[in-house]
Amino acid sequence: MELATSARSALAMPLDSAIAALRNLPPGTSLREPETPDLRLLAEAVRAVPEGRDVAEWLWQHHPSAVSATVLRAQLAALSRAIVGFSGAAWESVFAPEAGLKLAGVSNSAGGRWRSVLRHSDAVAVLDYLREDAELCEAVAEWADTVEYGALAHALRSTGLLEDPTAGRGVERLRMLRDDELRLATTMAVAAQVPAMAIELNLDDVVAHRQTAGVREGVPVVELVLDSVAVGDWGFAVAVVVRAPEDVHRTGTSISIRSIRWNGLARISDDLGHEYLIVDREHYPLGAEAGQGKESVVHWCYPKPHPDATSLYVESAGHRVESMSFDTVEEAWPTRSITQVESASVLKASLVR
Repeated sequence: MELATSARSALAMPLDSAIAALRNLPPGTSLREPETPDLRLLAEAVRAVPEGRDVAEWLWQHHPSAVSATVLRAQLAALSRAIVGFSGAAWESVFAPEAGLKLAGVSNSAGGRWRSVLRHSDAVAVLDYLREDAELCEAVAEWADTVEYGALAHALRSTGLLEDPTAGRGVERLRMLRDDELRLATTMAVAAQVPAMAIELNLDDVVAHRQTAGVREGVPVVELVLDSVAVGDWGFAVAVVVRAPEDVHRTGTSISIRSIRWNGLARISDDLGHEYLIVDREHYPLGAEAGQGKESVVHWCYPKPHPDATSLYVESAGHRVESMSFDTVEEAWPTRSITQVESASVLKASLVR
């Protein structure tokens, strides 16, 4: 079976695991130079954060202007998508239809020039342009409030900015950012270092023994089987077969549905102590077996295993239990809940040389 990643750089692993991997990559691993000065500064700083310190908070304390510019640039990119009705990963349009419609109407009145301004790499210049049109500025700020982009909303209303004398003329930093915004900047600084690459592999030509043993984690039970590891010129792919219970219960007119969603792998290391970045993850349904949802989850990793490594260890990121209940007669919104289940499940692959 031939598989290939798209040519892009990203992260498909928890941020803390990605930072640890970045610090423990095999010697000689090539990393990409981030495109903007702010990201270059943060990328270098990520590797210099003292052990035991919260990386996101440390970056904010030592490089507030770079963090502010990175967060604003990401939120302005989301704004650019929203004005054409695209709902990105942060659901900035689909769950904010009223704010999105108002934004679209005002942006049409403002003409097309401001859309090209949004593509400007200088976040401060974009903010200055938006503030020149009071109606447009307020529409964007209201949209930012709705989708919880606090940094952009505060910046547009000029209540959250301070000049940063350490960063040069014209650079501003925000008075405060939420924890998720700080982590966004850190995630972007890590992801910006991953080379954009296309890994083409034939998963029939595996370089690891197929694993017949798996692990069972949590209650309800999720079964994981490490199926194969295939190595290409620039990276490798780890395929894990997942079986997770799915059930539906009906009591009178009430129906409850429970499904399990595996979070993928959190960490990959070898027997030499090196760690690897998980840059993408793809799901391939394999059908259902007696109430068990079954799929193969392929993790694309960088770089290729160290030539002296004889084993790989893959660690699960746990899973989440999603439940929904509703009544077939009463007109009421369904009740939903999501519970995260932590896991320390580890599988081992013996590499064939």
